[in-house]
Amino acid sequence: MAFVYWCFDHSAGRLGQPNPLFRNGGVLAQWNNRPLNRIKASLPANPPQPGDIFIMDLGKGIGHTGLVQSIGADGYLHTIEGNTNDTGSREGIEVTKKIRSNQKPIIGYLRF
Repeated sequence: MAFVYWCFDHSAGRLGQPNPLFRNGGVLAQWNNRPLNRIKASLPANPPQPGDIFIMDLGKGIGHTGLVQSIGADGYLHTIEGNTNDTGSREGIEVTKKIRSNQKPIIGYLRF
């Protein structure tokens, strides 16, 4: 979440706008505190869009997140994620482009 927060903070600053995200590194805390911006993954009528923040719930209060870059014709999400690596760790050391299924453990998306 720190990477996503930084991206939003940098962009908001360039636009002269406040960052809409809470200054918090907790993925699930961000999800729980933004009910008006949540889109549940189980709502097929409202699919993810580029720029959405995907939220993963990995259980036991652990989450992971990133930005949706695009949605492939096959329905897979093309994402940009911080604190990851090529093997998919949520404790990685880099920013990486990934391709993810639009299913669990993704619980939904934050849209601003």
